[in-house]
Amino acid sequence: MSDKWSKKLGAIIKEYREANNLPLRKIAANLDLDQSTLSKIEKGDRKGNIEMIPTVANLFNLDYEGLQVDILSDKLIEENEEYPLFKEALEEALNKLKHK
Repeated sequence: MSDKWSKKLGAIIKEYREANNLPLRKIAANLDLDQSTLSKIEKGDRKGNIEMIPTVANLFNLDYEGLQVDILSDKLIEENEEYPLFKEALEEALNKLKHK
C-alpha cells in the first residue's frame, strides 16, 4: 500500500507552512508531534493520520470539510481498490448510511 493520501496530507502541510513562513516546530507543537516526526510526514517518509485534518484546516484557514472529503476519499480508494466489487460495496454502504 502506497499511502498516497498520507503523502498528499504531508505535502499540503508543508506547502501551507512554507507559504505562511511558519517554523516546523510551531506546526509540530499544534499537531502534538515532535519536529522530526512532522518533517518525516511532510517528506512522505512517515504516515500522517486522518485525525490531523481538523488541526491542519484550522491552522491554515482551509475548508475542513473539503480537505477531509479529499483525503478520506483518497484513503478509501487506496485501501480498497483491489477488491473487484469495491464500487458496489461503496454504493451499498452509502445506501445503508441513508437509511440510518
